[in-house]
Amino acid sequence: MTWRLFEQLQIAAEEPQRIKRFYSVTGDILAYEICPRQYGLYNHRRYRTAHSIQLWFGLVVHQVLNNLHATYQEERERSGVKRIPTDDDVSLAFEQVCDSLNKRGIRWMDKDERDRAQDVLKAFNRIEGPTLFRNIVDTEYPLKSDRGDFYLEGIVDILVDGSGTSTPPFCENVEIWDYKASRKPDTSKPGKAGLKEAKKIEKYEFQMLVYASLYRMKTGKFPKRGVLYFMNELADLRDPTTPLEAIRERATITFDFTDPNLQGKIDRALEDFSQTVGLIEEHKALDSWPAPDAITDPDTCSACDLRWDCQSDEVKRFVKMRYP
Repeated sequence: MTWRLFEQLQIAAEEPQRIKRFYSVTGDILAYEICPRQYGLYNHRRYRTAHSIQLWFGLVVHQVLNNLHATYQEERERSGVKRIPTDDDVSLAFEQVCDSLNKRGIRWMDKDERDRAQDVLKAFNRIEGPTLFRNIVDTEYPLKSDRGDFYLEGIVDILVDGSGTSTPPFCENVEIWDYKASRKPDTSKPGKAGLKEAKKIEKYEFQMLVYASLYRMKTGKFPKRGVLYFMNELADLRDPTTPLEAIRERATITFDFTDPNLQGKIDRALEDFSQTVGLIEEHKALDSWPAPDAITDPDTCSACDLRWDCQSDEVKRFVKMRYP
């Protein structure tokens, strides 16, 4: 019979192909380290959050500042005029971005939060606008590296011309800036609260070290400096006589990549990144996402839709039942 012609035929089974995934510093690694359970349910299972206020604030800050810079660049190229955006320009860009986000279902929590975001953006424009806009080299600057089993990626909010001071040969005259729609961690808090704030700074440092390494992979040199700008520190400026340097010190954390002591930290940051990717891959294979043993970011827990049935004992003690 015809089928006997194929009786001894052997076909080797194809080995399953490993998917090489993209992992970002903030969207994956830091999110996972803050809470593996929240990361898994939102990023892997694709649950949708009921409250988008944290997402809204971050998006509105980034998009308004990008729009203001784009307008500044267009006017400079068209007419040669270097006009710093006014409060009216900020209000117009703010309304346009809010309308765009609203159509996507991303809304502010209440009017106070909306007004606060606009005040923060106007304060930033008044403080940094006169010197920042003319020195911006690029915005939303993409970084990527093939790490073998996965792709490491990140997006720098702005690249800023860092000329004016001496730069060692292994660095480029450029600064990487990242906006944070939050308060600057306060390490002066007593006890465990202060330790948790210090942990936040460590995570932010990790982010900037990885960005510096990715920038070197792309350009051959490190950036000269990294700047984290905590926008919400500008929300309560009451004294108009406060010196600009005092405001910047209050609102920023800077990293000097010309410091040789940071070079070893940068290498360790990449190793830590790879280890965390390994843990995420293990949890993805099992689709198992445990809650953290300890709270690493109280604000994240307070806003989390999953807090009521969290298995972490510390979260259970932290979260208070809310009644109508």
